[in-house]
Amino acid sequence: MRALTQALALIAVAIPLLAQGPPRGSRRPAPGPSAIERYNSMPPRQRERILEKLPADRRKAFEDRVERYNRLSPGEKRRLRGQYDQFQQLPPERRDEARRVFRRFMNLPEDRQRELRTEMETLRDLAPDERRQRVESPPFMEKFSPQERRMMRDLGRTLSPPADTGSQHEIL
Repeated sequence: MRALTQALALIAVAIPLLAQGPPRGSRRPAPGPSAIERYNSMPPRQRERILEKLPADRRKAFEDRVERYNRLSPGEKRRLRGQYDQFQQLPPERRDEARRVFRRFMNLPEDRQRELRTEMETLRDLAPDERRQRVESPPFMEKFSPQERRMMRDLGRTLSPPADTGSQHEIL
């Protein structure tokens, strides 16, 4: 349950960060919360120089991520940093798989992304038996496509610690 909770919390802010993955041919990790914190600590002129180098769509996406991150409470920021660090500790194959799931998520229309985020937050707060009942219910099956349900299941399985993998993906 703890691993699923962590996986679901990552979605709200970290999907865009993790979906980027390392640049082609590079083994550098994707920018995480500490990169946003470094950006926030820069003087305004330096920030603007960095943003000027980005294409308009990437600039907007980055500014949106910074804004979402800045709206988090200090506790949520600490938790996100910890989860990002935990993500970086996953074996490369599992990080790659998580990035593939995150990319699929980011390809959904914004309204569907919101629906999935809301549902995953709801699922996160439920006891395992309640969660199982919810995901097996007809309203859940009608509300989410097979691809969306698979995406939620894959995310829980991919980000769960190895010892918990079996119990987590069975729930979703």
